[in-house]
Amino acid sequence: MIYIGSYISDLNKIIFDCSLSSINKMDYISNSLADFSDVEILSCAFPKKFLSKNIHFSGTKIELSKNVILSVGPFINPKFLISSKINKFLLFFWLLNKLLSVKKNEIVIVYHIPRLFLPIYIAKMIKKFKLILEIEEIYMNVYGLDKLNAIKEKALISISDKYILSTDRFFSTIPFKSNVLVHGSYLTKELNYNYRNDESINLIYSGLIEDLKNGASKAVELMNFLPKNYILHITGYGESKLIENLIKRINFINGNSIKPRIKYHGTLNKAEYQSLMKMCQIGLNLQDVSTYTKYEFPSKILTYLSYNLRVVSTKSEAVYHSTLNKIIFFTSDDLSNIANEIIKINLKEEYDSIKLIKNLDINFRFELKNLINTNE
Repeated sequence: MIYIGSYISDLNKIIFDCSLSSINKMDYISNSLADFSDVEILSCAFPKKFLSKNIHFSGTKIELSKNVILSVGPFINPKFLISSKINKFLLFFWLLNKLLSVKKNEIVIVYHIPRLFLPIYIAKMIKKFKLILEIEEIYMNVYGLDKLNAIKEKALISISDKYILSTDRFFSTIPFKSNVLVHGSYLTKELNYNYRNDESINLIYSGLIEDLKNGASKAVELMNFLPKNYILHITGYGESKLIENLIKRINFINGNSIKPRIKYHGTLNKAEYQSLMKMCQIGLNLQDVSTYTKYEFPSKILTYLSYNLRVVSTKSEAVYHSTLNKIIFFTSDDLSNIANEIIKINLKEEYDSIKLIKNLDINFRFELKNLINTNE
């Protein structure tokens, strides 16, 4: 079975740029597929803009786990201006060549990315394989696309045979076909809470730092409304200018305190990230409610729940109407209301989000297998 998307492994992460949330979700879905099938991931990740060496990569295969291999397309070092255009052509023809070797009715799963519209569409029309489109967002609804790309996106969605959807908000915008719903990775963590104490309450904001959804900056400003025993941890990545501005605001709010109330940890490795999560009690998802958040289910929420954290979230439609809504503490966008909701949380009450995530994992694996094996 072929699974196409923007993906990198630990072995080639120094070469390629890729979203951590998309990697985690593709990891989870490929792991679920591997329960009953061999999986070849075709990575369409682009190389980083600046590489220290003049690398010319002709493509390779990497064994990721039992039944899962990763195939990486060819590229040239993108240090020259024309390199980006050349790499787009290389990716297009490499992917098209791969798909033209697929047999009729063979299953191909595609992570929905604009640059994949054309080669997937052409190959589907020629080879008549079964296309399952994994939709995280519909780009023409969220970001806006030019007329030609909007037409290509509609066509690709229309010719898909089945869907893997991140939220049920898509039901009203796509054709009615067989589908399975998965918000993100439903893998849980084996936890040891050696780091938690009763003196301070640790909050965490984890993820992309940007100004479209405003989650990180809102978390920082929230600390002006919370008692002194609340500590905020921020970890994630983003544009250097945005991070610089965020750190300036953090330093201003912290002032000259001996014990800073806001700590920016930057991008952490796996072990560091796990240690930080284990010392926290509450995860924050404070993105502004907008057209974008109507269709996007933030992967950070599942990460928080997998560490058994309480989750405080604004009422974005994708989250508010999800299967997880009964376990999430919802609030308005107003900072004082968010603070009041956090203060009301009784951390001594019995709570087990991990059990819920494990049940979602079992159900998804069962439904995914049925989706793959059902002929329509």
